[in-house]
This record gives sequence, structure tokens and C-alpha cells, in this order.
Amino acid sequence: MKTVNGPDRLPAGSPSKIFCPFPAEIHPNGSAIESDLLAWAEQHRLVAGAGPKDRFTSARFGSCAALTYPRASDLSVPAKWVVWLFMLDDQFDENILSGGEEEARRIVSEICHTLEEWAADSPRKNGSASPFLTSLRDILEGIDDLSVPALWKLRFATHTRSYAMTYCSDAANSRNSGPLDLASYRSFRRNSGAVKTCIDLIEASNRIRLSKHHEGNRRIFDLQEAANDIICWTNDVFSLRKELMHGEMNNIVAVLRSEGCETWKQAMNRTLEMIEQRTHDLIAAKSDLLRPHATRGDLLNYISGIENWISGSLRWHQESSRYRPT
Repeated sequence: MKTVNGPDRLPAGSPSKIFCPFPAEIHPNGSAIESDLLAWAEQHRLVAGAGPKDRFTSARFGSCAALTYPRASDLSVPAKWVVWLFMLDDQFDENILSGGEEEARRIVSEICHTLEEWAADSPRKNGSASPFLTSLRDILEGIDDLSVPALWKLRFATHTRSYAMTYCSDAANSRNSGPLDLASYRSFRRNSGAVKTCIDLIEASNRIRLSKHHEGNRRIFDLQEAANDIICWTNDVFSLRKELMHGEMNNIVAVLRSEGCETWKQAMNRTLEMIEQRTHDLIAAKSDLLRPHATRGDLLNYISGIENWISGSLRWHQESSRYRPT
């Protein structure tokens, strides 16, 4: 394994070369939701103080939701989910950096219990008052208002639990110890990015009901997995500098740099090639899924929703201040 040097040698400008053939759309309520999200985050104590408030505002999480869920019947639910995921990620970064792994495990345990109760339709009336628990319960109540099926709730809870548990893994809690190998990282990242939960919300927020045939179709899984890789690796490209500043090595570029690429530029270019290949894999899966069906309906809307998420996420990363060097 190579020694991975610091961020001073990273190539500039590479994110602009990310391949994305899908057009970006934006929800008509996108501009109005930013202030609503800030008020919601302050109400649940996810944001407190002038500095965090300024960072929250400049990150433009409302824009992220409007770009990734442009056809949502109610944008507030996925928008709150986007905020919750980013705020939780920041919280764990701070806890781990300050040595608070025990607190991180406690938060994950509470999240998992809350999800289990919700999926079983037996939520506690008076649970923990921690910011992440009260805000999570509010989001789950909003999801219930979308009248999602019981099996969807169980799937969403399972995916969220798998995401939360990655914060208790050895990979998440080890800093400055070198990146994972490529195979291990790909598996880890498909849960740590929370993309499965975001794809679930495409169905709920767009009022899509996939048939049992589609849910069990191998090509649906291939399409979802390709989208997961594209979205997570795109985030890795933009967040690389910030993560290396914190000693965070869980990044596809750092993994490739460690596994054979001689320079950061080579590792970045290889990442861009892998994103493009996975995009072609997604397009092939889409073609296979749509070819035999005369009536495409919800299936086509679902695939379009995934394409919206890919293009919207890319555009938000390009426009947001969240990962810009300071």
C-alpha cells in the first residue's frame, strides 16, 4: 500500500469533467424551501449559533432537495431528510475527531430503536429528546402522511439502520490509518452514503408504486447499485480535500491512490473513468428494463427519478459551498 500524501498535491478542476448525460430539473418550490429548512433545523436544535447557521445557509440544502427530488408531491419530507443526513454526518465527524466514539454508538443505538418501532407501527410517545431523535420522528411522521406501504417502511428502516451502523464500524472510526482496499470500500460506501434511503424516498415522495415483479427484478437492483456508486463517488470527488484535511481516508480517490495510481491526478482520472463506466451500466440496465414493457408508467417515473437524483446531486455539488476549500 502506498503512503498517501496530504491534500496539497490534489489536482484542481477535475470535478467539472464528471460524465452525466441526464438533464437537471428543479422543483418549483425550491427557492421557497431554504428558509423553511433553516427554521426546522433550528427548531430541532440541529443548528445553533451564528457560525453553523451561516454554513447551513451557504450549503443550500434546500437546493439539493429541489434538484434531487424535482417531481416530489411534497418537497418538505425529502428536504428534511437531506438535512438530517448531512447534519448527522457532521455530528459524527465532530464526535470521532474529538474521541467521542461512545457517544456516537449511543446515538446510533437510539436511531435504530426509533426506526424499529416506527416500522412496527409502535412508536414511543415520549422518547429521547436529543436533536437527532426528535427531528427523525418528525420526518417519519411526514413519511407516514405519504401513505407508504408497510413493506416500504420496513425497507426504508432497514436501509437507514445499515447507514447509521456504518458510523460504528472500524472503517468509520479509524483516522489516519490508510484507506480500505477497493473491494471493501465499494461495499462500505454503498451503505455509508445513505443513497439507498434516498432512492427509497423517490418512490414515496413521487407517489410511485413499483410492482412486485419490478421490486424483485435483478436489473432494478443493478440500476440501483450503479446509481449508488455514481452518487457516492461523485461526492468523494468533491469532498476529497475536506476529508483529507480531517484525516478521513474513506474516499474512492484515496483508495485508488493507495492501490496503484502513482499520483493524485491519476487517481482522480481513474475515479472519473469509473463513474462514467457505472453511468453506462445504469443506462444498459434501464434499456433492459424498459424494452419488454409496453406500459411503463411507474417504472419509467422511477428510473427518471433516479436519473434526477444523479444529475441533481452533481449540480448541487458544483454550486454548493459545502466542499469548497477554505
